[in-house]
Amino acid sequence: MKLAQLLLCALGSAYLFGSCAKDKVEKKHTGINIDSAYMMYTRDVDMLVSDSGLTKYRLVSKTWFIYDREDRKEWVFPDTLTMWSVDSLHPGNKLVRADSAIFHVPEDEWELIGNVRIHGLHGEKLYTPRLHWQRRDKKLYSNDSTYFYTNGRELRGNRFEARDDLSQYSIYNNSGNFEVDRKLLDDSPTVPTPTKTTNTSSNTSSAPTPQQSANKPKSK
Repeated sequence: MKLAQLLLCALGSAYLFGSCAKDKVEKKHTGINIDSAYMMYTRDVDMLVSDSGLTKYRLVSKTWFIYDREDRKEWVFPDTLTMWSVDSLHPGNKLVRADSAIFHVPEDEWELIGNVRIHGLHGEKLYTPRLHWQRRDKKLYSNDSTYFYTNGRELRGNRFEARDDLSQYSIYNNSGNFEVDRKLLDDSPTVPTPTKTTNTSSNTSSAPTPQQSANKPKSK
């Protein structure tokens, strides 16, 4: 099955190659493997994520690593990742937030790690330590403790599956022992206003796929 490409339109200062010296990269984040053989390193990421010609999400993160090797084709966001839905025609979840994240390019799958929160368009709230988002199949799943609030009901379990718009879901091994930080769960940062709009035609790249590499030069 052909991998859907993500078109990335940078907003503000998403591509700051002048500050990409490898000896300045901090590698203190647990659960994220950052080796030195990355193709690109970018700071202060603020971009639009599109699929099939439609803008889907606004994505903001402090750092972004792209790996495009035979043994590793993925994007790594070791710092907090926040995504807001901006697709008015086919809206998904209005907020996705995690302490860190990995986008596995061949599988077209996000792996969200640490204090993962999703806020749905109809008041749904999801919290779990780790969540997978299979974009191709429009599926969310977690094999970890999960809290889910929907239609006035609070559900807790040890495994969770759902459509990525939270319209259908299954929660397994229902349990009431999973404590949730309410302040963290209810935190809903607003979409930041870009301080500057760049020429998107000159700041567009495609997700590296097994057949295609990203069209940004390797930083040194």
